[in-house]
Amino acid sequence: MDHKKFITYINSFLGYNRHNGITLVELEEGHSVVEVKLTRESMNPQGSAHGGLMFSLADTAAGCACLSHGRVAVTLSGNANYLAPGKGAWLRAEALEQHYGSKTAVYRVIETDPTGKTVAEFTITYFLTDKTIEQ
Repeated sequence: MDHKKFITYINSFLGYNRHNGITLVELEEGHSVVEVKLTRESMNPQGSAHGGLMFSLADTAAGCACLSHGRVAVTLSGNANYLAPGKGAWLRAEALEQHYGSKTAVYRVIETDPTGKTVAEFTITYFLTDKTIEQ
């Protein structure tokens, strides 16, 4: 799989990620980094990033890391631990592969704020289909 081509595709797609300001910034096999710029629209009533946006950021990071192998995958389950309010200009999520098997893959995602503080940790599991990604 051409990872540079995949980054360009993901960042140019006019879908959910673009609508929410989520950008893929790094991709290697089994690893990715994504970022989101925080705006007024991404905040909860308490003035920090909405938990749904934070989960979306983590799912995107893990999903891209999983897709880096070239197989189509779908989210099977996810666990979130919100540790601190997501504040600042942006949030960053780094996904690290824990397992890539014949049918499932598991990723650990660490989300940080601009100061480098960990604001959330996630474990996300994917079901691997038999289809390959066409570029």
